[in-house]
Amino acid sequence: MENNELWRCPRCGREGNNGKFCSECGAARPAPSSPLPLPEPAPVNSDIPDDFTPEDRKKANILCVISLVLMFVASFVFTFIMMGINSSDIPTGISEALSAIFGFLTTGSEVAALAIMIYVRVKYKQSVFGKVLMWLYIVIGIMILIGAILLISICIYEWEKCANGVW
Repeated sequence: MENNELWRCPRCGREGNNGKFCSECGAARPAPSSPLPLPEPAPVNSDIPDDFTPEDRKKANILCVISLVLMFVASFVFTFIMMGINSSDIPTGISEALSAIFGFLTTGSEVAALAIMIYVRVKYKQSVFGKVLMWLYIVIGIMILIGAILLISICIYEWEKCANGVW
């Protein structure tokens, strides 16, 4: 494979040579210089930053654990306290006020858990724990929605039976 470009002799300096040897001194044409290195290919997921450090992973994991505690532990504790208040001998007005407070805390802890999970998914996109937690909450949400639809359907069915006098 012959290169037809003109070249300069490194020995005598004659320019305009076009063969394998210098036409002035007979020196061999120098080997062609190596081509420039090819640029590195772009990563497949170039939209995801490559700066997910171990410190970021640790922060994301801590936030995910806090989200789990708020979603399950805190909401169950508040719910059980509320149930205990309702079954106790506390006067009705105080019992209703405490039930409302703990009901609000139950809902608030679940909303806070979802907000923290969303924050982790936005700020730490590469967090596997955050991705799994998001899908867990989505599955739970779908199950709650299906349960609510079933409950409403059963209530409507029973209401119609009661209205028709078919008990």
